[in-house]
Amino acid sequence: MFKHSVKQNLPLPEIKERADAAGVEHRYLGPNQTDGLVKKELPFWAKAIKAVNITLD
Repeated sequence: MFKHSVKQNLPLPEIKERADAAGVEHRYLGPNQTDGLVKKELPFWAKAIKAVNITLD
């Protein structure tokens, strides 16, 4: 369907329309930004998962 990288496809109107329809915020994060986001979010989600006792079956 798309022949370019994620970064190149994100600005396409059809991508925005599909993301909006799904209620998804779409944005490009480079490798360093992604690493920082994961490191920031991981403790929060680990605590939330433990608090409600979510397990893998």
